Amino acid sequence: MAFSDLQIKVASETAVMGLQKHMASLKYFAKDLSPMSDRPFAGVQVPVYSLSAAAEFAEGTNDWCGGNNEVEGTVVTLDKHYIKSIALNDIQAGETDINFLRDGSRAIADVLGHAVNKYVFGLINDTNVSLSASFNGSSKAAFANLFKIADDNGVNPYECVLALNPENYAKLLSYLDANVYATDSAIKYGVIEGLYGFRAVICTSYLPAGTIGAIIPYNTVGIVSRTNRPAVDGYVSTWTAETEDGFTLGYRVFEHLCYGKMYLGADVLFGAKILQDGIVRLVAG
Repeated sequence: MAFSDLQIKVASETAVMGLQKHMASLKYFAKDLSPMSDRPFAGVQVPVYSLSAAAEFAEGTNDWCGGNNEVEGTVVTLDKHYIKSIALNDIQAGETDINFLRDGSRAIADVLGHAVNKYVFGLINDTNVSLSASFNGSSKAAFANLFKIADDNGVNPYECVLALNPENYAKLLSYLDANVYATDSAIKYGVIEGLYGFRAVICTSYLPAGTIGAIIPYNTVGIVSRTNRPAVDGYVSTWTAETEDGFTLGYRVFEHLCYGKMYLGADVLFGAKILQDGIVRLVAG
């Protein structure tokens, strides 16, 4: 069964919708999601900006090289490879009212997006992150004080994302009027932009055990992905689904003639790494 360009376009767009739902929170603090074609396949060097304070300009010298110039690169290895596929046989195709390509693409994107989030947020554990602070979300004031906790740990709150587990995110919403968090994205996607001075507040259920939240400076986490293109011909169809930030899933459709099955599968080839210090884990206190 061959699929038309329109069918594949719809399937890809539907998959992107599912993937963006999972990647929405990561984009606020992740660096370099884009799989630019001229970069190496095994790993991508991501720039790290750990800048010192501004230097005093020496008037009369026209010297623009004063102060330190700290731009380094950290290689993020593409060492995570997740796959998911579904199958539809002759009888199921005849008895089931399903748009296999469209609905299946979305369902697979949800599963793979879940896996990516679980891995990335799983990096924010007591082994990888040295800074921590006790937090008890028992009041509105406690959440407001997270701004001070960031500052006390030498982190610029204005360039941070506050990640909260579902329990504490729900507490936060209960303390706020709807006109404070402004948009419906707080309810639909678990994202509040610009609250208590933070770049965004995001809800995630993927934090590792013992971590109830995290203050995450922008660009402290690197995530890279590549399109894993099939090396052989013979697939019914192949295509990619890519978010606006460049994170990609690779889809392929193939058949098993002996069993009368049509398979729809996808994979995500990516890597994630903590690029520099600055993340503050929030632990129950």
